[in-house]
Amino acid sequence: AIAFATRARVAERASGSFEKRFLSPLLRWVDAVPLAFLKQIGLVTSIETDDASAQWRARLAHCAYESLGACLVAECFDVVVEFPDSKPALFDLRRCLRRTSLRFDLTHALRDTLRRRLLIAGAPTSDIIDTYRLLIRAMNELDPSGVVLAAVSGPLKEYLRERKDTIRCVVSMLMGAEADDTDGEANMGGLLESSRDEPVNAANADGVSAGLEGGLADDGDAEFLEFFENALDAGRVANSSSSHRERARVPEWAKWEPEPVESEAAASRGRRRGGDDELGQLVSIYGSKELFIAEYRNMLAERLLSKVGHDVDRETHALELLKLRFGDASLHKCEVMLKDMRDSKRLNGNIKAPPAVGTPAANDVKARTQTETLRSSPLDATVVSALFWPPFADEAPDFKLPDAMNDLLETYGERYHHLKAPRKMKWRPTIGVVQMEIMWRDVEVSVSVGPIEAALIHFFQDKERWSANDLATALGVSKQTLRRKAVVWINAGVLKEETGGDDVSKHGYRLTTGADADAAEFEFGAAAADDSSAGGGGAVASAEDQAAAGMKVYEQYVIGMLTNFPSLPLDRIHNMLKMFVSEPPYDRTSEQLAAFLAQLVAEDKVVMEGNQYKRRTS
Repeated sequence: AIAFATRARVAERASGSFEKRFLSPLLRWVDAVPLAFLKQIGLVTSIETDDASAQWRARLAHCAYESLGACLVAECFDVVVEFPDSKPALFDLRRCLRRTSLRFDLTHALRDTLRRRLLIAGAPTSDIIDTYRLLIRAMNELDPSGVVLAAVSGPLKEYLRERKDTIRCVVSMLMGAEADDTDGEANMGGLLESSRDEPVNAANADGVSAGLEGGLADDGDAEFLEFFENALDAGRVANSSSSHRERARVPEWAKWEPEPVESEAAASRGRRRGGDDELGQLVSIYGSKELFIAEYRNMLAERLLSKVGHDVDRETHALELLKLRFGDASLHKCEVMLKDMRDSKRLNGNIKAPPAVGTPAANDVKARTQTETLRSSPLDATVVSALFWPPFADEAPDFKLPDAMNDLLETYGERYHHLKAPRKMKWRPTIGVVQMEIMWRDVEVSVSVGPIEAALIHFFQDKERWSANDLATALGVSKQTLRRKAVVWINAGVLKEETGGDDVSKHGYRLTTGADADAAEFEFGAAAADDSSAGGGGAVASAEDQAAAGMKVYEQYVIGMLTNFPSLPLDRIHNMLKMFVSEPPYDRTSEQLAAFLAQLVAEDKVVMEGNQYKRRTS
C-alpha cells in the first residue's frame, strides 16, 4: 500500500514536469506521511537508536528513489528533447540511478523509444542529428562516464550511416548554413569550441556531481538529502551535524566510484570512460574523419563561390577551430581555399586601381579606359588554385554569356594579364553569383542568382517570348538545364512557362502580363520547382560525380588486364589493382570497383558473364 501510494504521488506530481526537482519534496513527503503512519502503528520507534526503525526508513527512501526513477525512465525521451530545461529532472534521475538498479531499464527504454519515435523514414535527417546532439549533452550530464551514451547511441549511429545526407547535415550545422548569421555563429561556436573542452576526469566525476547538486538545491535540501543517504549507507543515522563533519573530512580519493557494471571497460583496471564532445560523437558516426573533412571541403567551396564579396572571417574562425581537432595537415587544402579568397580581394583592388603617375600604364590610353570601365562595373573575380579546390560542376560546358558580359570578362582578363604576365585567366562562366534588381510591370525582384539565370533573363530584354529550343541554343545549355534555371523567374512572377500541349515546338517562356496575376496561372511554376530538386546547379561536383571521376583513371588498367587475360573475377581485378597501381595509388573498395565495372558494362566496354569480366571484342 505504501509503495502504491508513493507511485501515485510521483505520477501526480512529477510526471511530465521536468523543469524543477521533485526528489527532495518526495523524500519530505515520505518522512511526513508514510513514516509517520508507521510510527502510529508502532513499526517505527526511534530512528537514532533502533536499527529496525532505521531500516524501515531506508526501505521507504529506496521506494521513493525507485518510483521516481521508474517514472523518469519511462519519459526519458521527453527529458532528452527538452534539454537543457530538463536538467533538474536529469539530476533527480542521476541520484535515483545511484540508489537503484534502473540503469539497465534506462538504456533499453531509451533505445526502444528512439527506434519508435525518432528513427523513422518520415523524420528529417537534420532533426535526427539535432536530437542526437541533445542526447549527447543530456547523457554527459546524467552519466559522465559515457556508458549510457555508448549503450543507446549504437542504433542511432547505424541508422544515420544509412542516410546519404548525414555528413552534409552535420557540416551544415557546423557552418550554420541553415540559420541566420547570429544563430549560425552561436551554433557553430557551440559545436566547435566544445571540442576543445577537457573530458570529465575519472577522479573528479563525483566532484562535478557535487557541484551540480549544490547549484540546484538550497542548503536545507542538501542537508535533508545527506540525512537520508547516511541512513541508506549505514542503516541508521546517529547525528546529522556530526555526519556532515565526517563527510567534510573525507579525502578526494575516497570519493572514487568504480565503473558501472554495464561498461565493458569495468574489467580494465576500473578506469572511467571520458565522454566525447558533440563534434567527436558526430564524426564517429562514420568512424573516420576523412569523409567528414571531404564533405566540409566541398561545402566550404560551395559557400565561398556563392559569396558576394571576399569576407572570410567567419570561415577562417571555423577552420582554426577545426584544425585544433583534426590537425593542420588534414585541412591544408581548405586553408589554401581561404587564402585564394583573400588574394582575390587584393587582386580586384589592384586591377581596379588607377595606374600610378609616372608609370607606363599611366600614359596608356587603353589601360586607363579599361581601368575606368572595371571601376564602374560590379565585376569581382575569384582566382582559385585548382589543385586545392574540389572538382567543379560542369552542367553546361557550352554555356555562352551575353556579349555585354563577355566584353567585361575579356577586359578584366587583359588587365590581369598585364599585371601578372605571362599568366592568363581561364574563366568558369557557369560559376559565380550575380545580384540583380528587376522591375517588370508591378513586380520588383531583388535576387542573387547564378550566371546562367542572369543570362537567361538578360535575353528577354530583346524579346518578350522565346521558344525553349531557341533560348536553349542561345544560352548553349540543354532544355533540361534551361527549365531548371527558369524556375527562379517563374516563381518570382517574371516569366511564364507555356507548355504548348503535344506540340513541342510551342513550348517556351514569355514575360508575364497583367492577366497572369491570378494565382492559378502559376501552378505549373510550382511543378517546375519540384522538378528542379532533382539535382544540379551546384558550383562543386557532387560526391557521386567526384567518385566516378576518381575511378576513371583506372579504366586503362582494367582494359589492359582484360586484354592480357581472357576473363577475370572481381576479386582478382581488385587485388591486381592494389598490387600494381601506384600512381595514383589504388585505395578503393571492392564495392566501388564493382560499381565502376558495372558502368563500363553499361558503356559496352566490358562484358560480364556470370562472375567473370571480359573485354568486348566487337
